[in-house]
Amino acid sequence: MKLFLPFLLLVIGCAHETSRKWMEQSDALSSEFASLLGERYPESASSLGFNRFDSKGMLFDNSSEEKDKVFFNDWLLKIDQELQEVSNEEFKTDLLIFRDYIALQIESIKIDEENRKISFFPGSQFIFMSLQELINDQSPQERKKAAVDRFKTYVNGGRESLPLLKAKEAFFYYQIGKYKNQKKLFPYIKEVEIYLKDSNDYKIGIQELLSASGRMDWKEDFKKFENQLSKYDDFIKIKFLPKTRNTFMLQKNEYTHLLKATGFSVGPEELIKMGEEGFKKLYPQFSELAAHLAKKHSIKDKHPDAVIRYFKNTQVNNKKDLEKLYFGVSDRLKKIIEKESIVTLPKEPLKIRLAGEAESKAGPIPQLKTPPLINNKGQRPEFVIPTSQDKMPFDDFSHQNIAIVLTAHEGRPGHDLQFSNIIDKGLSLIRGNYAFNSVNVEGWALYAEDLIFPFITDEEKLFALQTRLWRIARAFLDPQLQLGLIKESKAIEVLTKEVGLSREMADLEVRRYTYFYPGQAPSYYYGYLLVKKMLSDAQNRKGFRQKCFNDQLISYGLLPLSMIAKRMKADLKCE
Repeated sequence: MKLFLPFLLLVIGCAHETSRKWMEQSDALSSEFASLLGERYPESASSLGFNRFDSKGMLFDNSSEEKDKVFFNDWLLKIDQELQEVSNEEFKTDLLIFRDYIALQIESIKIDEENRKISFFPGSQFIFMSLQELINDQSPQERKKAAVDRFKTYVNGGRESLPLLKAKEAFFYYQIGKYKNQKKLFPYIKEVEIYLKDSNDYKIGIQELLSASGRMDWKEDFKKFENQLSKYDDFIKIKFLPKTRNTFMLQKNEYTHLLKATGFSVGPEELIKMGEEGFKKLYPQFSELAAHLAKKHSIKDKHPDAVIRYFKNTQVNNKKDLEKLYFGVSDRLKKIIEKESIVTLPKEPLKIRLAGEAESKAGPIPQLKTPPLINNKGQRPEFVIPTSQDKMPFDDFSHQNIAIVLTAHEGRPGHDLQFSNIIDKGLSLIRGNYAFNSVNVEGWALYAEDLIFPFITDEEKLFALQTRLWRIARAFLDPQLQLGLIKESKAIEVLTKEVGLSREMADLEVRRYTYFYPGQAPSYYYGYLLVKKMLSDAQNRKGFRQKCFNDQLISYGLLPLSMIAKRMKADLKCE
């Protein structure tokens, strides 16, 4: 089960203060759900801000998946009963969103069983990310200390439960027996190989986190953990790895399900057509600007790839200068947004920080991390920039001309504005967490890049067009790979030769399409097109102002874009 572990994906934060009755009803229902689920998966409830789960860790056993099935089916019946009795339209909207979320969990379990899927558990990576949710610069001291108790649970288990890594090893043999004499679906070999390569880095990161917890009573448990992890990784290498499959392609029913869970209402074939048309349409503008800049800077080769490489030659190679670069463009963006009246900004400044080695391994791409939803004590979203040995892991993000585009996407007016708005204005738990899908979230962030495009330099515009082509390419490369229409080498060629990414970044992209997060990458361009369609419709209305449109759009939080489009027609009043 991947969908209901929010701290492994993107945890949404928001204020929880409202007097509206429908929201109180909605929050009561979803809080009950989160708390009950948290009894078996404490990490999920803790990440939302239910602090009583901070000190608890998952106690897994062979019956956990069957319990999941019963739990979600019971809740589906409960929501259906609520829908028969509800009269308030806002509460009904939340119930429909919640029902869709629960139905997706049930469908995920069903598909895994149909495919006889053997699950892979990345032990050290999971534990590192779980502890990092609690031990970070914004966490109160009590949460940091509680993380040690969570770690002890992972290491020692419970009264009737094995330590986590031993339980996951036992579950492997249970699954093998469950599907005895049947064809089984094992994970893709590269997923397992990369985990084994990085596992020691996560172990070091775990020790660093525990050292920052404010407690000293973890050292004996860490010695146990080192021994357990050594045995677990040996098991993965000797018993699990030889059974992995050599193809990354998902079963068609699983890939279609992942697209649905990501927020798509179209299939892979339509995505491919949409992406190829968009790429063909934008590329001439990219090429023309590259030729103009080649002439301006006396670059002999005017091909976009060569011009991109020319500007990437000037790298920022230390953390101090990286911070200076990104804080500088953040200040510049603020001035642009206010001067051009683009959108209303939060009062709190954008938080930016550099990640350490282990965190950068877990998340090698610049990203926004969001704080807990419940019991928020003033924590804000953070724009996190990965580093490696005092520099960025890839040259794609560590030069002057990319910083403003990336900050517009991850910071403001992009993701940070989405989540800061939710925190500052309040939203139901269902709309703040269970409504989340990448089409909505990434569609806005790509549109945010559009908003600042007219106000940046030509050199920065070249990289803005590059990142746009990159996102459009995802719309056709991801499904083409999963449908077996192209090979990985072709995807690498498109991303390096035509888009101008580094080989390292292109390899990471292909990893994303093939096994790390298939079905998610096309969401950027698809969501962007839905936002642009809403904008086009709104521009025909009397008294249209873009700031009014942007403020209205962002006010809906994480409602699905199809719902927002219907509401926008009734709610948008800019006169």
